[in-house]
Order: sequence, then structure tokens, then C-alpha cells
Amino acid sequence: MRLKNILILITCVALIALTISNPSQEKFQKKLVDDFGQFHGGVSLSVDQIMSLGHGNRNSFFIFSTYQYEMGNIGVKYWGIAGQTIFIKSFRKDEQQKEQTESLDSV
Repeated sequence: MRLKNILILITCVALIALTISNPSQEKFQKKLVDDFGQFHGGVSLSVDQIMSLGHGNRNSFFIFSTYQYEMGNIGVKYWGIAGQTIFIKSFRKDEQQKEQTESLDSV
């Protein structure tokens, strides 16, 4: 019984810690600006400049969150958990539409 209570307490503390450390939209945007500079030869843009070129959307799922930024037909996706932002993938909308069309054609 005592072990069960300790495990419940540890689980609750871990969930609270993950919830509190869930990255904010500003943290995702900072990561986006840093990654943009690295991928484009050291180009230095501000968050406002990047946001004026496209749009981003953060979705929070209690203990983790996702962020997607799109500029024209290209975009990037990030996940955030435990205060960290993790690059997941980049994509092109025309490639996604092509994949959807191909999968519908095969049905």
C-alpha cells in the first residue's frame, strides 16, 4: 500500500512538472528563428519578421505541445515536452497533396 502511494505521488509530481515545463509559443518561435538562421546560411531575422512571412500555430496537449509554421507552400513541425522543442519534420504542401492523391488513386 505504501509503495502504491509513493508511485501515485511520483506520477502526480511528474505530470505537474511536465505541464509546467510545456514550451510556450514564444519558445517555439525562438527555436524557429534559430533553425531558420542555421538552414539559410546565418540569415538573422527576428520573430516578428518570420511571423510576417508566414503563420504559426501551437496546440497544447496538457503535458506536451506541437507547433507548426507555414510560409507559402512549405512548413515545419515541432514537438515540445519537458521544456524542450524538438524539430520533427519539414514539408511541402504540394508533396502532401500529391501523396494524398496517389493514396486515393490506389483505392
